[in-house]
Amino acid sequence: MFGEDYGWDDAKIGLTFCSVFIGIALALCVTPLLERKYIAKGDNITPEDRLPGMLIGGPFVPISLFIFGWTSPPYVAPGGGSWVGPCSSGIPFGFGMVLVYFSANAYLIEAFPAYVASALAAKTVVRSGAGLAMPLFITQMFHGLGNGGAASLLGGVAVIMAAIPFAFYKYGKAIRSKSKRAVV
Repeated sequence: MFGEDYGWDDAKIGLTFCSVFIGIALALCVTPLLERKYIAKGDNITPEDRLPGMLIGGPFVPISLFIFGWTSPPYVAPGGGSWVGPCSSGIPFGFGMVLVYFSANAYLIEAFPAYVASALAAKTVVRSGAGLAMPLFITQMFHGLGNGGAASLLGGVAVIMAAIPFAFYKYGKAIRSKSKRAVV
């Protein structure tokens, strides 16, 4: 979008990732607070007590995608300060992704203590597979649906995925009780 719609060169496009780093830095400030809250629970902890990071961070990802899509051309004409919306969408994206990532790892570690390597490897395979598939269709999707439509489609998927930690927070113990390998 920055290259095609705004005509930016690679150096300028690279600078757009600074907003993602700002979001990451904010998430790294929140993570110790979540850890202190977890430790304060003492011995009365469950793996679901690791999910607040996902509960907080998960909604920021679709928010960032909607901001990106609907502040991009043609909805906001290129030129002037219109790059600010799509660029700033990186802040909630970086914030949400780091909180989700850390919280997901911590949950898997707590839920499958005897199988940590396998649980984290399975998560990595799924994440890497999704990352592998994206370049196969993302350009065509944005050209076909436009910036707003494509980002909204991804945002809709992210909304559904952001609801998953809430389900695990409420029903996690029952879900884990059906597994032979998870702690109950």
